[in-house]
Amino acid sequence: MKGSRPIQAALSRDTDMSKTEATQKVIESMVDGLNDHRIADIGEFFSQTFSWMGNQGCGTKQGLKEFQKNWQQPFLEDSKIRNEEPKVVVETVPEKQLETLEVSEESPQVVTETLEDLFATAISEPVFVKKESPALEEEAGVEQNPKNLNDVLVKGLKIGLNDRLAFIKNLFDEQPEEYQRVISQILTYENLDEAQEFIETFVKPEYNSWEGKESFEDRFYKIIEQNFN
Repeated sequence: MKGSRPIQAALSRDTDMSKTEATQKVIESMVDGLNDHRIADIGEFFSQTFSWMGNQGCGTKQGLKEFQKNWQQPFLEDSKIRNEEPKVVVETVPEKQLETLEVSEESPQVVTETLEDLFATAISEPVFVKKESPALEEEAGVEQNPKNLNDVLVKGLKIGLNDRLAFIKNLFDEQPEEYQRVISQILTYENLDEAQEFIETFVKPEYNSWEGKESFEDRFYKIIEQNFN
């Protein structure tokens, strides 16, 4: 090469290579001491005034005491926490309490109700009040009305249980209360024409004009007609 050659290995050319093995042992002992968290005697490897150039976030530690307190000690405490086995707490239950927690081996009772049972409790039959005889009313001085609600209710609508369940399910969207409301209203009319007008004007439009339910509609009308006849 042109020019003078730079001096090679200026710092190590005079090194006594016979100390290599001993130096390596000192370095390995220092590394083991750091890994084993030797704090009290770590000064064996470091000067009292040395500077520890830590990584980012840990910073530089000036002197042996600061290195021991602010570097080694935190790592030692963290290592202890990591090596601690989790404590499992087992609570015992008193025998008396266990007795109360015993599960009965008996099979649970299953209560089944039919559709008829449900509607039988949901729908109450009209209660008819017996009308006093004209003679008793005249004696009591009560004016007799030729037509009142009680007179109409006495006639009643003779609807069997099967028909009633079928009407509720198919004509009144399974609403027993609505069925009963309509029946009660029909009983207040004087004649069949008024009842039919009520059904056509106010009832059927609420239930899609009973479309596709013609057989149940015919049966319903037949019973209504028999009532007024």
